[in-house]
Amino acid sequence: PRSQRVAMVRHAFESGIRYFDTSPNYGESEGILGEALADVRDQIYLATKVGVPPSDNAILERSQVRASLEASLQRLGTDQVDCVQIHGPVFEYLGVERAKEIYEELVKLREEKLFRYLGVTAHNAFEAMYTLIDSGLADQALIGYGYFPKGMDTLLSHANLAWRERCLSRARELGMGVVAMKVLGSFVFGYRAAEIV
Repeated sequence: PRSQRVAMVRHAFESGIRYFDTSPNYGESEGILGEALADVRDQIYLATKVGVPPSDNAILERSQVRASLEASLQRLGTDQVDCVQIHGPVFEYLGVERAKEIYEELVKLREEKLFRYLGVTAHNAFEAMYTLIDSGLADQALIGYGYFPKGMDTLLSHANLAWRERCLSRARELGMGVVAMKVLGSFVFGYRAAEIV
């Protein structure tokens, strides 16, 4: 039940976790985080995403960016998040130029103090991610980088792994924040976790 998920998030906070990353696409995640962390908002780093509306999985239109972010803020129970990331599917499916349009809208919203930092995420579209990192538009990169050279449910090619390393190198040169996701191998452990345990 939802109450247990709220309690789990609160337990994470009480155990020392201070970075929380969510998305409108992660089911009830934003609402659960908002409920669990409302009274400690000033003690955590909170990130969410824009790009894929939760209702129909269509790619977000430029005109929908404000409404998407405002809905996230409402669910999270806050008037500002620390980071808004452009969700990888925007450029994975529609290209870098579409992602830049979303960024242009986000820059306006950052000026209104709805968030502090701009981010970009990618599970495995590292060549496109590199273009966005290199553009200097982003402050932070959330990148698939784990124990196994995996991306979602397929092995990454050597060429794609090379692009991932370029992303990390360029992000460092630009002084960007970098957050690794899928650090335990994504579906390698998740798919058969009960059997592995």
